[in-house]
Amino acid sequence: MIITSENQHEFSKLCLHDNIYSGFVYDYETQTVKLSCENQLESKHFEFVFQQVVAINVQSCCFWGPSNRIYDVWIDEKPEYFEKLLHIQAENTERYSLSNLDRGVSYISVVIQLISGDDIHITCESIVVELKSIMR
Repeated sequence: MIITSENQHEFSKLCLHDNIYSGFVYDYETQTVKLSCENQLESKHFEFVFQQVVAINVQSCCFWGPSNRIYDVWIDEKPEYFEKLLHIQAENTERYSLSNLDRGVSYISVVIQLISGDDIHITCESIVVELKSIMR
């Protein structure tokens, strides 16, 4: 499945609560973030490739204690950190004329919140979602 700004509500339908988050990798050259998680009870493995990533924000201070399980995921309609980038771009368009924000693309911002209270915010053009069954 590919998620874009046109069908972004589909991301929130994914049942990721209590999935074990195993980390992510950011590839600067391809501007992609690869992230995976696993639901051991249902033997499911999710792989996400966030494409044309323009912003990543990670808070990792374990407010509620350490845990790598996912609490919730949602679409952030007004991501503060991304709105700040758009404001900087708009203030001086000549200086930032090569910016990826100047491409006229509709971006989507996703928040993944862990049970620890930590948040991962990713703003991108699209998300490739792949679901695999885990053989036990």
